[in-house]
Amino acid sequence: MEPVIEPLAYAPARDRDQLMRDIEAAIGAQNMPRAAKLARAGLDAGLEHPGLLTLVAHESQAEGRSEEALAYLDRARALAPNEINVLNATGFCLAALGRDEEAME
Repeated sequence: MEPVIEPLAYAPARDRDQLMRDIEAAIGAQNMPRAAKLARAGLDAGLEHPGLLTLVAHESQAEGRSEEALAYLDRARALAPNEINVLNATGFCLAALGRDEEAME
């Protein structure tokens, strides 16, 4: 019989904690593609975390998909409206979209 594998969102906290440690290690090693890939895996598994959303937004924006990035950042702001990293990333994304006045708010 095949083992049942739970989605990460419903996995024990230690699995979510391990994902966050792996992302932190990738960032510490300046391996942003790996950090973004891990963040996307967390989102795909159903986790909603402003850090994960912001990492995926950075990746999207770096690849020229600023509208997609803004959608991730909107979700991140809904979870953490005063988080400086989310606000900063949102400002840069809005500026990239030519929405300078909104970016300055």
